[in-house]
Amino acid sequence: MDLNENVLKHDVGGFFSGLRKMLPKRGDTNVDEKRSDHQGNGVVRLGAIHTEAKNVFPRCFVGARMTIVREILDRVKVLQEYSYGKPKEPHRFFTNLLQKEVEKGKNEEGLLIDSSGSATATYAEKIADDYELRVTSKIRDIVSSETDITIERRTYKSISSLTYSMRNVDPSSLNLITQWMYGVLPQFAIGIEMRLQPLVSPGPPTPDMSLSARYDSPHFILSSTVGKSGYEVCFFKQFSPKIRLATILHDRSRDVGTTVGIGVQKVYPDGSESKIFIDSQRCGGLTYQKKIYVENDAGNKYVCVVASAVIDRNKRIQFGFGFDLDL
Repeated sequence: MDLNENVLKHDVGGFFSGLRKMLPKRGDTNVDEKRSDHQGNGVVRLGAIHTEAKNVFPRCFVGARMTIVREILDRVKVLQEYSYGKPKEPHRFFTNLLQKEVEKGKNEEGLLIDSSGSATATYAEKIADDYELRVTSKIRDIVSSETDITIERRTYKSISSLTYSMRNVDPSSLNLITQWMYGVLPQFAIGIEMRLQPLVSPGPPTPDMSLSARYDSPHFILSSTVGKSGYEVCFFKQFSPKIRLATILHDRSRDVGTTVGIGVQKVYPDGSESKIFIDSQRCGGLTYQKKIYVENDAGNKYVCVVASAVIDRNKRIQFGFGFDLDL
């Protein structure tokens, strides 16, 4: 190991240490813990408009995998991923039409470092009664970076946000994304998203716009998005606390056209969970996961056993098996 490599490792370690010091302690944060994607009066964040329906569908995978998450310091986690076979999802018939669509578990505060040397730091603070600031910085392989700065405002009938996003500190990659969700009625809300790249070349920038709507009934949720690249309609119904059903009609001009998918999620009394889906492309899949909780001095940790199966367009059946460890 030469001197340059030692210096590089020292600098990288110092950088991660600096990121950790920037994060407030758990007891010192000024963010209201009750603030979430849901406003409480029927209005949700535009990025979470389809969350209930899309979370019903399984994330199928092929091959063997193991994911280990270790909390080494307060709000600092290390992620280790090992895989054999195809680590990516082999089939998912829908994509996100919104530029900033929230995925479950992707918006947690803190510092996450994975085994490849990438780091993601997320910080949020309430800066006024109605305003919240969120900063997310992602660094990959020391040379690639992505920074998002979001200012969000909440009122009784609306949630609006403005996001500044830049990659690799390159001004030409600057993205301005604004989202606005307004509650027209207690059960009905409409939203608009607009994305603009002001410094892109050649030619003047043209905004990319999409319109969304959501209806929250006591018995079901219906949501839709229409944009330049296509449209989608999502239906979600919870038959009981243990059984959920969702249907998604998805059309994207770049893909294979209009597709309809049906998903079912069931939670068993022992805490295990199964998800299954089938779509109009004659594809289907399922996942089954069971958490085994272990109590120790650090708190309630778990080992999650996950099994997966998927049928592709060629009628081939592929399987996956893995472990998710929270240490």
